[in-house]
Amino acid sequence: MAFGYQSGFGVTINIEGARAIEAWLKEIKFDLAGKKMRGALRKGAGIVKDVAVATAPVSKSGRHASKKYPAHESGNLRDALKLQAAPIKNRDNVVVHVGLTKDAFYWRWVEFGKHDQPAYPFLRPALDSSEGAATDAVGRFLRNSMKRYRTARTRGRK
Repeated sequence: MAFGYQSGFGVTINIEGARAIEAWLKEIKFDLAGKKMRGALRKGAGIVKDVAVATAPVSKSGRHASKKYPAHESGNLRDALKLQAAPIKNRDNVVVHVGLTKDAFYWRWVEFGKHDQPAYPFLRPALDSSEGAATDAVGRFLRNSMKRYRTARTRGRK
C-alpha cells in the first residue's frame, strides 16, 4: 500500500496485519476494495496535508502582479494545498495526491529554492514528520472497515 503526492515524493506504508487486510481486499468486490483503499489513503494523506498547511510559509505582504506572473495574496500557498484522489484503475494501485492548485504555481521555488532565493521546504518535512501518524490512520481505517464488513456479512447467522 502506498500514497504519494504530485511532486514525485512517495511513501510506502507497511501496516501490521497487512496480510489479513490484503486477503480481505481480494475477497471483496473490486469497486468496494478501491473505495476502501481510497478512503484509507485519504485519511493518511489528510494528516500530511494538515501538517503542510500548518507549516507552509506565509508572506507578510503577498506578491504584486507582473506581466509574466499574476498576483497572489498572502497565505495563497497554504490555501492552495488540496487532496486529490487519482482514478482507480486497479485495486493494487490506488493513489491520493497532496498537491497544490495552479494558483500556487510557485510552490517549487518555495520548497526547493532557486538561484537567488533560499529554499523553505514545507511539503517534505510535513511528510517526514507525519509518516507514522498517517500510516496508523490508514491501518486503523482498513482494520475497522474489515471488521464492519465481516460483522455485516455474519449478522443473522448462528
